Amino acid sequence: MKDSLIKIAQTTVKDEAFLRRLKNDEVIRKKTFSLRKVTEGEHHRWFLDFIKHNYSFTIYYRKAKIGNIRFEKIKPSVFLVGIAILPEYGGKGIGSVAMKEALNILKVREKKATVIAEVKKVNEPARKFFEKAGFNSDYIGYKYEL
Repeated sequence: MKDSLIKIAQTTVKDEAFLRRLKNDEVIRKKTFSLRKVTEGEHHRWFLDFIKHNYSFTIYYRKAKIGNIRFEKIKPSVFLVGIAILPEYGGKGIGSVAMKEALNILKVREKKATVIAEVKKVNEPARKFFEKAGFNSDYIGYKYEL
């Protein structure tokens, strides 16, 4: 896979429908913490707020939109990263190239920051992806639902 065929660009309002498609994709949802589909209205409210206050990059392969990387600021200089790629493009190295580029952009804009990836224990491909991207796994997350 030629790296030159992979590009990322700042997410804009023109990407909103595509990001909703990613969010509601059945295969992608099974790998995330939020299993339910979102409505157009819910996504619209979230999307407009998110792109104002966080970093989001649309991933292109051969000029087609195929994914998204987002960095959500959870406190000063700490970001929660998420990546979603259309299932038919997964496992081809596209995400690795895109993540490297996105992390470089974040480094330029933020100078110094911590980026955290939360991955389901059962999502072995995502765990391997983040380790390959240079994330260390000394962070363990727990959740308690009321």
